[in-house]
Amino acid sequence: MNKSLTKGAELIASVLLAVVFVIFVAAVFMRYVLHMPLPWADELSVILFSILIFFASALAVKPSEQIRFEVVYELLPPPVARFVSIVASLVFGGIFLVAVWPCLDYTIFMLRQRTPALNIPYFYVFVTFPFFLLVVGVKMVLSGLRIALGHEQPE
Repeated sequence: MNKSLTKGAELIASVLLAVVFVIFVAAVFMRYVLHMPLPWADELSVILFSILIFFASALAVKPSEQIRFEVVYELLPPPVARFVSIVASLVFGGIFLVAVWPCLDYTIFMLRQRTPALNIPYFYVFVTFPFFLLVVGVKMVLSGLRIALGHEQPE
C-alpha cells in the first residue's frame, strides 16, 4: 500500500485516539470532580473508538500483520507454508468480500435507528465495518495473488 496513505491513516488514527482520550478524561473530571456527568461522553467515546479500530485496521495494518497462526505456519516446510499462505489469503479475503454487501445492507438499514444520547443514526456508528471488510478483503486477495505469482514472499 502507498506509504503516504498509510502515514495519513496512522495520523488520523492518532488524532482519533487523542480525541477519545480527551473525551474520556473530561467525562471522568465532570462526573467525579464537578458531579455533573456528561451523558453523551461514553457514547461518543465508544463510537469514535469503534471507528478508530476499523479504520486503522483497514488502512494502517498490512496483511502480514493480521492475526494468524504463526506457530503452525513456521513448522511447515517452505513450499507448504507458501501454499497455505496463498489459500488462506484467498479464502479469508473472499469471505470478507462476500460479507461486504450484507454488512452494508444492515448498516444502511440502521439509518432508521438512533443512538440514545447523541441521537445520531447508527449508520455512522457501523459504516466503518463494511469499509474495513472491503479494504482488508481486497488487500488479502491481492496479497494471495502476489504470492501465487511469485511477486511477493509469504511473511
